[in-house]
Amino acid sequence: MKAITRKVGTMSQNRRITLNTLIQIAGRIIGMLVMLITTNYLTNHLIVDGSAKVGYGQYSIIFAYVSIIGVAADFGLFTLLVRESSTRAKGEVEKLLGSAFGFRLLLMLLVLAAVAVLILVLPYDPVVKVGLLWGVLVAFMLLFTQTVAAALQANHRPDLIVLAEIVGRLVLLAAVIAVLRMDLGVVAVVMAHVFGYGVSFVLTYLFARRYSRIPIQFDVATWREILPQFLPIAAVTVLSLVHFKIDSIILSFYRPETEEVTYKLG
Repeated sequence: MKAITRKVGTMSQNRRITLNTLIQIAGRIIGMLVMLITTNYLTNHLIVDGSAKVGYGQYSIIFAYVSIIGVAADFGLFTLLVRESSTRAKGEVEKLLGSAFGFRLLLMLLVLAAVAVLILVLPYDPVVKVGLLWGVLVAFMLLFTQTVAAALQANHRPDLIVLAEIVGRLVLLAAVIAVLRMDLGVVAVVMAHVFGYGVSFVLTYLFARRYSRIPIQFDVATWREILPQFLPIAAVTVLSLVHFKIDSIILSFYRPETEEVTYKLG
């Protein structure tokens, strides 16, 4: 009887793993399709000074920085949170997630301050500089979502993560189309990203609350405990991303936005 029970349990677990995998694959495909449609609208309808190339060039510069900020500020923390959330008691998990949330919130304020100073010396149009400040919020909306998503991942509910992501991307697409039709410009497009990813964050947070409370905590002791564990992952990830993104940023220092588009899409 015990052998039969174990066998049924194993089959049920395998079925759940297979289903979760299929859901994640389907979610990624749908998410990619939505982002392709969004990119198509941006490349053809983000008009600045009568040129879609200028508009999308400014957008590309902003999001090159967003990518680097997002990965650098992640510190490999998501991987660590999922691992630790799977092995610790519920109370410890809530403390860990709350501390990670507090760490990222403080880090966001520091990065915003740093970018506010940095844009004073960057050789960009004022629109790009303002867009960079909003871009910091885009990066951290994604990081906040990752933080609370760790609770769902640890409880084997990637389907809820995927659902929140798809809804957020559909909202993002709708917001981008609305902004482009009203001809509100590059900064409004970046704000639309903040809104879309903000929806994903709120949904993910509400789903995660079913499994863990996530109070914001500024626990320096916990930060000191986990910092050495994720720094090696962070270093490798940041170096890899810089390798692939730094060329776009260097190009933006010396060439006009139209050439940024040609290089990016070429």
